[in-house]
Amino acid sequence: MDVQIEALGRAIQRAPARADQYVRRGDLYLHHDEWQLALDDYRRAIALDPAIANLEVHCAKACHGLGRNDAALALLDQAIATDPDSLDARLTRARVRLAVGDVHGSANDYEATLSLAPTSSPDLVIECADAWLQAADDGGVRALAVLDHAIEQLGSVATLETAAIQIELQRDDLPAALRRIDAMIAANGSNPRWLCRKAEFLVLAGRLPEAIEVCRTVVNAIDGLPHTRRRSRSMRALRERVVEIMRRPDE
Repeated sequence: MDVQIEALGRAIQRAPARADQYVRRGDLYLHHDEWQLALDDYRRAIALDPAIANLEVHCAKACHGLGRNDAALALLDQAIATDPDSLDARLTRARVRLAVGDVHGSANDYEATLSLAPTSSPDLVIECADAWLQAADDGGVRALAVLDHAIEQLGSVATLETAAIQIELQRDDLPAALRRIDAMIAANGSNPRWLCRKAEFLVLAGRLPEAIEVCRTVVNAIDGLPHTRRRSRSMRALRERVVEIMRRPDE
């Protein structure tokens, strides 16, 4: 970064009236959490060319990094009023609102961001679901709706399915978690790790004989792997987990 910043510093000395050079240097500062330096460069760029697009959002990110969240929100409100379809502004405001405790506003901004995005990023979907979980007692319902909508669009993505299962367990909806794991196994094949989780949930549901049958499937699958993979630390640990389930007395 230092080399790039030094080069931009020399370019600014040669052409101090070029606003774009300040924006580029500000972006580098922002990327490396040099909030005040970034904000100073953005302000210089605005002074030179007030028409540069999206600089309110860049300034808001720097203000948020500095802990000046009221200023950040004011800038973001202005940016969204100018361009309601700005994905960057919506996403940034969602994160700032969450930081200041406006969880409902944050969750709504996350949903607006997802509707504006050409494709749903799993990480962004999970951010949105997490915001809804903090928003209200019934936030789990909205969070699951967000995750399931993304799964319909993207297919069975492990990170999204895992997040949904975690919410279902928090809501004590073990049957829903089991149905989801069964659907994942049907869609993606008999992954030993997912089969192990299914066995664990069957134990929680009081269905130990079924859990043991699933565990036998896992053991057979692991034992059929090539030696190097079968003897990997993760596979040995997985095998130990299912064998422990198989040794449980049926109460």
